[in-house]
Amino acid sequence: MQLVTYWQRAVVKNYVNFKGRDNRPEFWWFALASFIVSTALSILSLEAFGNLWSLAMLLPSIGAATRRLHDTGRSGWWQLIGLTIIGLIPLIIWLAAEGKPGANQYGGPASGASGGTLPEPPLPPPPPPIPS
Repeated sequence: MQLVTYWQRAVVKNYVNFKGRDNRPEFWWFALASFIVSTALSILSLEAFGNLWSLAMLLPSIGAATRRLHDTGRSGWWQLIGLTIIGLIPLIIWLAAEGKPGANQYGGPASGASGGTLPEPPLPPPPPPIPS
């Protein structure tokens, strides 16, 4: 059921979210689910539905890749390197790379359980007043 869970998280919860970080499983399970649906629509020769599916998945795919690149410490703009044929190689390597541990400029590390950035730890309580 991870496949469905990660796909729902990427599409429903983070439809056009380009902030934060995604870990490897979250990105690749979403990519696999999208690929399976796209392939099934192609096999069934449902061109109209396939085109609608591709259009509907455009923004979630860009958002998921952006959050995945953020996890590796890179800007989401690096996706544009994929427009060149040779640029697909480093892009795939970066998407498959392990995320940077700890917080970076894009937030805290992605958590597999929550699927987003970890919340900031609470501030400690203020010290008691000093008696006079």
